[in-house]
Amino acid sequence: MANDNEKLPMKMNFEESSDAEFDLNTFEADLEDKLKADLAGMVSPEEDLKKIGDPSSLGDPILKLILEQINNQIAVTAGEDFIKENGGLNLDLRNSAHIQTAENHNIGEVPSHNPSDYKERHDTWVDKTFQKDNKGNIILNADGTRKLKEGYRSGIDDPTRPRGSKADGTDMDHTISIAEYQSRADVDLYMTKTAELENTTKEAISKDFVNSKDNLRLMDASANRSKGDSTTPEWIASGDADPYIESGKINEEQALKDHEHAEKTLKKRYKKGKDAFKKEGRKSQREEALRMGKNTARAVLMQLLLKLLKKIVGKLVVWLKTAQKTIQTLINSIKEAISSFLHDWKQHLSSSADIAGTTVATAIFGPIIRAIKSAWSMLKQGFRSLKEAINWLKDPANKGKPFAERMLHVGKIIVVGLTGFGAISLGQTIEKGLMAFPLFAIEIPLLGSIASIIGIFLGAVVAGIIGAIAMSFIDSLLAKRQQRELTSQLIEQGNTVLNRQETMLMLKEVKLEQSKATIMQDIQARHEEASEAMKESLNTLFTNKDRMQSIKEEIEAEYHTITSPSTKSAEEETLDVLSDKLHKFSQRR
Repeated sequence: MANDNEKLPMKMNFEESSDAEFDLNTFEADLEDKLKADLAGMVSPEEDLKKIGDPSSLGDPILKLILEQINNQIAVTAGEDFIKENGGLNLDLRNSAHIQTAENHNIGEVPSHNPSDYKERHDTWVDKTFQKDNKGNIILNADGTRKLKEGYRSGIDDPTRPRGSKADGTDMDHTISIAEYQSRADVDLYMTKTAELENTTKEAISKDFVNSKDNLRLMDASANRSKGDSTTPEWIASGDADPYIESGKINEEQALKDHEHAEKTLKKRYKKGKDAFKKEGRKSQREEALRMGKNTARAVLMQLLLKLLKKIVGKLVVWLKTAQKTIQTLINSIKEAISSFLHDWKQHLSSSADIAGTTVATAIFGPIIRAIKSAWSMLKQGFRSLKEAINWLKDPANKGKPFAERMLHVGKIIVVGLTGFGAISLGQTIEKGLMAFPLFAIEIPLLGSIASIIGIFLGAVVAGIIGAIAMSFIDSLLAKRQQRELTSQLIEQGNTVLNRQETMLMLKEVKLEQSKATIMQDIQARHEEASEAMKESLNTLFTNKDRMQSIKEEIEAEYHTITSPSTKSAEEETLDVLSDKLHKFSQRR
């Protein structure tokens, strides 16, 4: 019976219930994963609770604003220092500010950034060449030209030069007349300079040119008198030359060519003097540009040194807090500061460009750049705050928040912007107030006046305190709302965890009941199978009852036969018969 039980088909029950057990196991594993995620997620709100009221959102912009104002101060001061070194003149590298021209010489003006002796040259020329009235004003001719002094031809017109022929009715005309020559500013300015360079006099080189073949041409006497002191183009344009052109006494085309040739020769003759004035102007431009470069470089270097100093001080503070204060650790800290400074080279390049631009702009336009930079800083701060507010409102994570909470967050961003405005405005007001005291008006190289430095820091400190109070008030309102919200979130998460845990307990109970049911089913099935086997065995026994009785009787008969005295001699034969009968019985069974 025992062997029969061992052979019962137990695998059938497992196969019948395996699908249900698999679903429950999967469900249980899924619940465990979700429970772990819920437990891990409960850390985040607690961390958020710690961050409520963090003042860094105000401190960082204020610090950045102070550094920006210091950089602006350095740049503007460097630009103002340049103006002082430049004789009170703003930066101007244009040619008109450095190179003297004939146009300026004609009206008595000089390059503002390179005056040299140009005013004296003009005054000497005017006093020597033109007539003046009792008030010192130049007397003008009827045509508006300046009236030359008597004897203006003296020293220039050469009596030995070629003359015309009275018999032929011709004169030797000066293409560029002596009157025109003496009245021209370019001639006086450049010829005088050329003479100085050649260690001679203006009269000497003027005499050579005026009476040279390049400026003399044979001309009809009457036409020469008609032309007078006018230039050839002016004479032809006026119409006075028409009768002579029509009569063939004057060849208009040739006359203009002769004039053009004389002009080219004159300009070529005084080119040395003209180039000398350009060279003087270029030298003045280079000197001014060099002054500008030095002041700009000092400003850039100053702000870089301040940044490096900030890095080093920060590392020194950390070093002082460490337990191991050795020379080696100090050197390592300084190396780290320098390495960090060099790593930010792109940021330094950008800030240096801004410093250089502000310095140059101040040198060009003057102190107004200080006001413009302050206004720009305000606009930039306002734009930054507005942009941050818009981005915060657009953030999908913030769209579901209550309207009041969103407005409070936007208010914090606006307070930061207003604090920046206040720091700049208040700093300027403090500076103006302190400038009334001579002590505070003392200038510190590259940093500006003591009043401006104090104004920057006090303005930032006072505005920062006011902003911090406003931020603290807003934070207190936000903190209460956020604490309620986060506490509710924690409770909700805790309830979710408890629900999942309860679900898992219920699931385990269901699995236990299912296991019990499966075991009972297996036991019942075994009992039923055993009962059937027993029934079959009993039926077999009862079916063969009569046969067994017959066999029993045959065995007993045989036994009596064996045990009887008459058959004892045939014992072996009888045992064989019994064995055969038992074998047959076993086969029928």
